[in-house]
Amino acid sequence: MSKIKDTLRLRFDAGLSLRDISKCLSVGPATVSEILSRFAASELTWPLPEEFSDTELEAAVYRGRNVSRAKRQPDFYEMHQELKRKGMTKLLLWREYREKDSATAYGYTQFCEHYRSWRKTQKRSMRQLPAKVIDAT
Repeated sequence: MSKIKDTLRLRFDAGLSLRDISKCLSVGPATVSEILSRFAASELTWPLPEEFSDTELEAAVYRGRNVSRAKRQPDFYEMHQELKRKGMTKLLLWREYREKDSATAYGYTQFCEHYRSWRKTQKRSMRQLPAKVIDAT
């Protein structure tokens, strides 16, 4: 949390660039950019009031970021059966899954990754082809 204050101090008081701030704080330039853009979107101004705590600053800068970490698992068995149908794709299944409740749904990439992991845990059925009969006459 002090990284937010340090980022703001280095930007507004010292006038450092994003790269210089990222080097000073050992964070990525994208993180510095995100902090500064979120600060600009908040109603706060620099310098901050003396009584402003780190917790209050974080809550103001990252407002609306409390996304649910508990994601809803899709029914992989049903998904596997549906994929056997002609014209059915993972993208179509993901869209249906996402329509139910987008707040607790995985993004498409994670959806596919979890399905791929589930597939690896399933037993593969052994397929045996009939032996060819060779006429020795």
